[in-house]
This record gives sequence, C-alpha cells and structure tokens, in this order.
Amino acid sequence: MADMLSESIPKLNLNEGDEIQVQSDSISISSTNRSDNIPAVDPLKRRNLFVLTEFRAICNRPPEGIYVRPSELDLLEWYGVIVVKAGVFAGGIFRFTLTLSPSFPDTDQVPTVEFELNLFHPMIHPKTNRVDFHRFFPSGWSPDRNHIHHVLQALQALFFRYDCTLDHAANAEAALLWADDRKKFKKMANTAVRDSRTQIYDLPKSDDPQALKFKPWDGSIMEPVLGMIHGATKPPKDHPLNEVLSVQDNPFASFFNVEKTKYLCDVLPDVNSDRKNSDPDLDMDVQSDNEEEIPDSSYVGGTEEEDDV
Repeated sequence: MADMLSESIPKLNLNEGDEIQVQSDSISISSTNRSDNIPAVDPLKRRNLFVLTEFRAICNRPPEGIYVRPSELDLLEWYGVIVVKAGVFAGGIFRFTLTLSPSFPDTDQVPTVEFELNLFHPMIHPKTNRVDFHRFFPSGWSPDRNHIHHVLQALQALFFRYDCTLDHAANAEAALLWADDRKKFKKMANTAVRDSRTQIYDLPKSDDPQALKFKPWDGSIMEPVLGMIHGATKPPKDHPLNEVLSVQDNPFASFFNVEKTKYLCDVLPDVNSDRKNSDPDLDMDVQSDNEEEIPDSSYVGGTEEEDDV
C-alpha cells in the first residue's frame, strides 16, 4: 500500500536555493537560481530581430532580378524592384512595395506585394495592383515553413504563370484574355513593359529615405560600379558610391551573382517574337495538394505557358 502511494505522489526535483510554499491544495516553488527569471524580450524588438534576420538571409542569397530593402521608418514595409528578363513581360522594370503583417512572424497572413505600375495580369488586382499569392500559399502563411524569400520567388514565378480559372483570378478579364487571345494579352504586357521603362525614373510614391529612386544611365558613374561588381576595379576616389557603399565590405550590398550577372539592354522584345527561356532548370513543379512548389533557386521561369505564346 505504501509503495502504491509513493508511486502516485509526483517527484519534485529541487535545487539549492529553491523555496517551497505549501497551501491547502497546491504546492508552489520559487527559485533564486533559475535562468527563466530573466525579463522577457520586448515584443517589438523580437519582431524587428526576425525581420532583420529575414533580410540578412535574402542578402546572403539574393533572388536574381530582384532588389529589396526595408523602410528606414518601418521595418514592416520593404521597397523593391523586379527586372523581368524573359517571357511575356521581358524587359519590364517594376517597382513594388512588400508589407509584412504587424504580428509578423506569428501570423497566418501572407505578406502583401503591391506594384507601383498597373499590370494587366490574372493574379494582380486591377484596382489595387496587389498580387494574389493564393496559388503559392493556399493555406496561408506558416511561420515554421515560410520565409520572405519565398514571397520573392513567388513574385518571380508570377511572370511565367498566367493560367488561372475565372473563379480564382484577381483579374478575370486578364485571365479570360490569356485563355482566348494570347497575342492581344502579349501586346498589353508589352505596353506595360514600355511604360515601366519610362515611369521608373519618376519619384516613388513614398518619401521614405529607403524608397528606390532611379536615374538614366550615366557611364561616368556606372562603368566603375560594373567593374567593382566583377572585382576588377575600384571606383575613383571622388566617385559618389564611395560615400555610401562598399560591395567588398558591406554584406548587405551583395545583391549580385557575379557568375550569372545578366545585363538589361535597352532593346525591347518584339511584340510578335517568340522569345523563350530554354533553361530546363527553371521549370516549376506543382505539388499534389495543388500548392505551387516555390523552387529553391535564384531565378524561375520558362514554363509551358510561356512556350505557348
């Protein structure tokens, strides 16, 4: 009987310095030695740490063709630009804003992406220019599984995936035109490309210091930068880049894959051409649960939909 009673009594593991307080129906233990007496991390600091960790990961392995950086005033807002190098929107330079949920990373809300320019696309809302990521994140955001670089990879894939049922399209008119008249769809895409290459020099909508601004090509400034990217030269002492950036010393500036760097030329693709991306490593697979598998690669594209154009 005594053995049975002893087995039913929970064992307490006490350390030196622990104090036991016995009440009528409960026992509480306080310790002067336990490490969990350390004050909890401030939620805002914790969130900002997660955001900066995500940004550092992107800097260490940047998606080719995309440049992003957080706002100076609000880490939940990022400013970016995507350069589309192949497909229907080839030659486009599209500025966008990526916004994280206030409860990031503990949220099921997928980060939002809104383009500055209106794009005629089945998965972009025509009134808000906001991307519909449902096909890539059908179950919402998973903090244990998803990262911001997945959103950027999905953004790349957006310009090579146009098939969409009318029920699931953010822009039903674009989805219908893609299905019925791809030549006309391609002409509208080409118009957006041309607009992007002139409007990119307009001031951004935000006055945040980190908002991306563009100027026309100036060889006296940019040629030394190209040489620095490839490690061949350093900019002259009086070069303005010396004041703000050193690619060699600043890991956050490593947004260039030197081995695969491709330059965007000013020659726009012919609207009637069949420009394709034949790289077999750029194809995307579809998971069995109807969720798009976001490839773990630096660039995506070259799908069967593009080949049909």
